Order: sequence, then structure tokens, then C-alpha cells
Amino acid sequence: MSGYPLRRIVPDQVYFITVRTLEARLLFRPDDALNRIVEEWLVRGVQRYGIILYGGIVVSSHLHLLVKCPRANLHLFMQYVERHFAVEVNKLRKRHGTVFPRRYSAEHVLDNEAMIDRLLYILTNPVKDGLVERALDWPGFSTAPELLEGVDRTFTVFDRSSWHRDGKPDDQQLYLKELPLVVTPLPCWKHLSGNRLVAHVRALVEQREDQCRKRRKITGRSVLGVKKILATDPFDVPRKVDRSPRPLCHAGTKARWMEFRESWVLFTAAYRQASERYRAGKRATFPEGSFPPWPRAGPIPVAA
Repeated sequence: MSGYPLRRIVPDQVYFITVRTLEARLLFRPDDALNRIVEEWLVRGVQRYGIILYGGIVVSSHLHLLVKCPRANLHLFMQYVERHFAVEVNKLRKRHGTVFPRRYSAEHVLDNEAMIDRLLYILTNPVKDGLVERALDWPGFSTAPELLEGVDRTFTVFDRSSWHRDGKPDDQQLYLKELPLVVTPLPCWKHLSGNRLVAHVRALVEQREDQCRKRRKITGRSVLGVKKILATDPFDVPRKVDRSPRPLCHAGTKARWMEFRESWVLFTAAYRQASERYRAGKRATFPEGSFPPWPRAGPIPVAA
């Protein structure tokens, strides 16, 4: 099963999602048209599948999301988003073929400390990579406006089903509607609201930004800047691509990480045993939240 990692999708789990483009090409380089694609299909997917979105960002070669899936349907949400992203980005870039060659990574985020760390990682990702000075400077999609400024945004979506049903009339304005992007505060921040929440998140992000600024000063590097980002060729391939392995999980303490590792070993063993019986044509009981081998029918329901 190496190279095709197991997943366990359960309703009460927070996941850190990563999706990378083919050869890390800059196919998602921000521009008005690309941003509209991302905004429309992400907000559609979140609403369609009842996803709780804590944070997200789409940079030129990859995207990160921090989510929970109360319906245990993360796989359906990601299929929907990746499919529509790929189709629309290929149209925009006038290309054919694969956009996302690897399966998305869905890593368990186990505790409050890890959730905060992953959210800050998402918001400051373009700062860490030396693209912009501040999280709010990123010209592509990010949940920074919601979390750092308290902005409530809606995005325009096109009701293609109704438009097709009505015979594809020339006037498409009747089929445009606004959908809100709901960004939910982390569970550990439920006691904060409004300006208090914004100030708290902003202070944490500014600490990360300051750390990045100090590292750049030591190395003598400067940020690329918005103007050069927008002028980048979307077919470019970075000289250096991160090839680090997928983390097993994200935890605030080593003890919590080890606890998860032990449970994952048991989960993997149970899956292997069930898979062997299944492939042999015998009755098999798979671990809750897992997927049977091909053909897949979705995750095994979680016991009540």
C-alpha cells in the first residue's frame, strides 16, 4: 500500500489537505479568471458537501485546506473540487491532460495546538515561500480576509444546470447568483468572536510574518512581490520542488503523535486483513471510515 496511502475519513476529525499540480507547474498563478474559478468551485463544494472550512489558500502550484467533514464525505468533496478545478484551469490555460497527478494528502490534525499551527501555516504560506511580505498581500485565493480582517465575502456562481435546462439563452445574467464563503473559527477559539477573534489571529500571523522577515534578512533574500507573481508564466516549473514525505499526522506533542502512530498501525493491520479476505471473495469487515479496495463505494460507515 506504499505509494497509495490509506485514508480514514470520519466525521469528527480535522484534516489538513494538500493538492499539488503536475510537476509543480504554476497553473494556479493568480489572475482574475483563475481566482473566479477557485472561488466558485470551492464555495460550491463547501456548500454541496457540508464541509466545515477553517482555512484555505491556493498558491500557484498547490493548495492547502483545513477542514472537517461532518458527513464523512471528504472524498466526494475533493473529487468535486479537483475535477472542476482541473477542467476549468485546462480551459483557461488552453491545455489538455492531467492537472493533479497525485492523490490529495489528507493528514489528521489531532489537537488544538496542531490546528492553530496548520492554520497559521496556511495563512502565511506565500510569506514563508518568499512571495509576499504579508499574508494579506497574496493576490490569489486565501481565507486571510475573513480571518485577519473579519470580512464576510460572497462569490458569484453560474447556475449551469438551469441555463442548460432553459436552452442556453444568450442572457446569462439571470443564472448568476451569490454564495457566501463560510469560514469557521477553530473549535479552541469559540470563546472569541468579532474583533477579539480577528485581533487574536492577526497577532499570531504577524508573529509568523516577523519570523519569515528575520530569516530573509539573514539569507539576504527579498520577496518576489505581487507584480512579478502576476507576470509569472503559468507553465513554468520551479527549479526546486519540495519532495518531503507526507507527515503521518499533525500533533502538538510527541506523546499524542506516538499515540496516533500506534492506533494507525492497528488500523493498517486490520485493513490489510480485511482486504485479503475481500480480494479472496470472502466476507470482510473493514475498519470504520476506510475504503474497500476497487471498486470503491465510499468509506465504511462509522459506528454510532
